[in-house]
Amino acid sequence: MFARSTWGELPPDKVGDLVVALRPSIDAIAQCAGYQGAAVLANRESGAAVVITYWESAETMQASEEVASGTRAAVTSRLPSLKITEIDRLEVVVQERSAPPQANTVVRTTDIRVPPDKLDQLVAFVRDRSLPVGRAQAGFRAGLVSINRATGRAVLATIWDSAAALEAADVVLAPVREQARAAIPGQSVNVAIYEVVLAEIKLPAAA
Repeated sequence: MFARSTWGELPPDKVGDLVVALRPSIDAIAQCAGYQGAAVLANRESGAAVVITYWESAETMQASEEVASGTRAAVTSRLPSLKITEIDRLEVVVQERSAPPQANTVVRTTDIRVPPDKLDQLVAFVRDRSLPVGRAQAGFRAGLVSINRATGRAVLATIWDSAAALEAADVVLAPVREQARAAIPGQSVNVAIYEVVLAEIKLPAAA
C-alpha cells in the first residue's frame, strides 16, 4: 500500500472546520482507481494537521496526482486559513492492527530521517522490536511504518484508544526508542501527537 501525506497548519479554532472542508474533496478523489481510503489527523492545540490518502500501488497513486492537486486547491479555497506545508509520497511497509481504524483515537507519529541505506535496518527494528512491545500495551490499536526510499524518511505511527493509553505506553516504549537511536546512527527525529478526526480506510478482507 502507498500513501500520499499532506501536512498543514491552521488556526486551532478552525480545526473543527477541517473535515467539513475536506469532505467534498475526499469524495471526489475516492472515485480514482486504486483508492484505499483516507485519514485526517489534527492537533487541536497547535493547529497542525495531516491528511493521508491510501493507494493500492505506486502507479494508482501517481495516476491520481492531477485530481489530488485539484482537490487540495478546492480545500484551501473552502478553508483559506489552511496552509499546506509539505506533501510526500510514501510506501506503507508495515501495517499491524489490533482494532479497526476509528475517529476520536490518538496517534503518536515519529518522523525519522536516516541515510537511505539504513531504512531497511530501521524498519526491521520497528517491526521486530518496537511493535511487539507496543502491541502488548493496553489501548494499542495499530502500528504503521511508511517510508520514502529515495530520501531516507520513515514515518512511524502508533494509534491508541486514548491520550491516557498513549502516555502509559510511552513509559514502556521510551527505552526501546533509545535502543533504536543507538543502533541506527544519523537519525533526525520529530515527534507529534494528533487526534484522528476522520478514518475511512479499506482493510484487507480476512482470510
